[in-house]
Parts: sequence; C-alpha cells; structure tokens
Amino acid sequence: MKKSYLDNIILKNPVLVQSLGFVSILALSNSLKPAMIMALAVTFVLVVSSVIVSLLKSLIDEKFEMLILMVIVATLSTIAEMTIKFIYPLTFESMGIFTSLISVNSIMLIRLQKNAMISGVVSSLIDSITTGLGYTLVIVVLALIRELIGNGTIYGLRFISREFTIKTFNEPMMGFILLALFIALSNWYTISKKLREARK
Repeated sequence: MKKSYLDNIILKNPVLVQSLGFVSILALSNSLKPAMIMALAVTFVLVVSSVIVSLLKSLIDEKFEMLILMVIVATLSTIAEMTIKFIYPLTFESMGIFTSLISVNSIMLIRLQKNAMISGVVSSLIDSITTGLGYTLVIVVLALIRELIGNGTIYGLRFISREFTIKTFNEPMMGFILLALFIALSNWYTISKKLREARK
C-alpha cells in the first residue's frame, strides 16, 4: 500500500499524469514564493477536506454528494485565502484571482470522490498528503526554473546577473512549454519503468 501512496508523487502525479490543476500551475509558476504559497494552500485544503469527508461519508446523501463536497472545499479555500491575505498581503495581491480558484481546482473534487468518499481516515490522509506533494513538486520545480533563468533569482535572492537572464522564461508561453516537457519526461519514465518490469 505504501508504494501506491507514493505513486501519487511521481507515477500517478495529479498534474503530469492525471492532467489536473493546470490553471494554478501555469499562472503562478513564474516565481517561487507565490508557487510555494499556492502549493501549501492547495495541500492544506486537500488534506483537511479529505479527512472531513472521510469522517462524514456515512452521513452524506448520494443525491447531495457533489454539493456537500463543493461547500466543504469552498469553505476551506476561503480560510486559506484569508490566511494568505493576512500573512502575505503583497504576495496575495500579485497572485490575483488565482487564490480564489483553489476551490475549483480539479484535484480537490477528483480525490474526494475517488478516495475520501470510499476510504478510511488514515488512507484518505495519506492519499491527500502524497497528492499534495505531487502537486507541490511540479509547481515548485517549474517556478524554480522560471524564476532562476528568467529573473536570475531564487525566492528573491540574486544568483545570476541580470544580463545573463532570459526574460522569455517569465512569459506564460514558457510555462506551457516547460510543463509539456515535464509531462513528456513523466510519460517516458512511466513507460520505461513498465517495460523494465515486464522484462523481469
């Protein structure tokens, strides 16, 4: 079971394999700080909502399942958004409307329906944490590359002189290109792993 949970980080990564959460990944991956804040917010909402749903699943009527899940996620997303605004007011402003879109992140409802609604609390907790780590891995690595090459900085600290930076990495187009490369690498790794296992 441990192996299947860890698969959420690489082999079943919610972004690279399941194609979820693209909007926030592409919008906030040009700088490390907002990327890390979004990753923490998404993971928080995912973990807490998964535990709540797992605890209450026997009380949730199937007819109202989607509505109840959306209310839980929206409530936690509002809490996350207000926390970000209070702790990081300047970064919150730069993140624009994307903090408000946590509640409609496709990762949330998919994991709640496929795991939390049918699994125990411990299983839901581990699944949501590893799924959050998978999302975090992608947005943080993408932001690290784009900020370093595009601005010459990492979390605002300069590592490369301005004249050696490539401003194109700050553009949304580069986010699409890098994400596509990440997906291609993920697919290559997954296929290679399956072929190696088939030969054994």
